[in-house]
Amino acid sequence: MTIPFVDNPSKWFYTVVMKRDRITVSCQRCDKSFETRPYLVKIGKGKYCSNRCYWKAKVGSKVKSRGGRIKRICLECKTLFFVWRNQFKHRKGAGNYCSRKCLGLANAKSLSGSGHWNWRGGVSPRNMSTKKYKKWRLAVFQRDGFICVWCGYNKGRILEADHIKPWRFYPKLRFRVSNGRSLCRPCHIKTDTWGGRTKSNKPLTTS
Repeated sequence: MTIPFVDNPSKWFYTVVMKRDRITVSCQRCDKSFETRPYLVKIGKGKYCSNRCYWKAKVGSKVKSRGGRIKRICLECKTLFFVWRNQFKHRKGAGNYCSRKCLGLANAKSLSGSGHWNWRGGVSPRNMSTKKYKKWRLAVFQRDGFICVWCGYNKGRILEADHIKPWRFYPKLRFRVSNGRSLCRPCHIKTDTWGGRTKSNKPLTTS
């Protein structure tokens, strides 16, 4: 298509390109003639000249039904409530709880404990940032004089507090100073419990 020379290109774009392949129809509300595209008329649109005529034509017309409401019983609190039929039909899991509160309580039950995807049998991770743990760690270091009890390393930095009887199997001994020992990192790696090596469900017989 050859583009003619015009002083105002935007005016040419509107008068030539935007009006190309247009047809003239009459508004079904006010009988005013207006231009629209043929494909809009083909799919059932292009009936009104403006949004004002469109909404005026909708006055008094029947609104599309949602399928009515049905009775449901909340799975959490057993309360009777109503839900739209099409919402219950098309949305997975909708219509089972009467409120967001009940939905949250149900999710808390189903996603906690053994129902959670990351459940590991109830073994909680060791939190080394608590004051109680830091106090126990310092007490172990002070008792051993900040020296590795295996190799005699005393330079600090890589010195760690190790549980003689594993943290996992002896919860009552977790913060007893007598159950701890000062080890440097290389010696700590040599222990049977380093890095969660204890995979069995039976306590170790370490001394």
